[in-house]
Amino acid sequence: MVILTSSKKDEPIYIHGYRLTFIRDNGGEIIGVLIEGPRLGRPVYIPKSSPVKAKLPETIKKALKKEGFNVE
Repeated sequence: MVILTSSKKDEPIYIHGYRLTFIRDNGGEIIGVLIEGPRLGRPVYIPKSSPVKAKLPETIKKALKKEGFNVE
């Protein structure tokens, strides 16, 4: 069972107008990210556990890869 927590680490990161909010579990491990931006019709949730093919700017993809996400 995963219990989501809220902490100061979950404050959003802003990159080129996109807001990235990392979702963490009780242990503080990142389990996903919520992305909101000007070119997205609605917020997008990307889980860390599965590979994702998304149309995102390269700077966003680079930031997600740095955190361990498998984004193409």
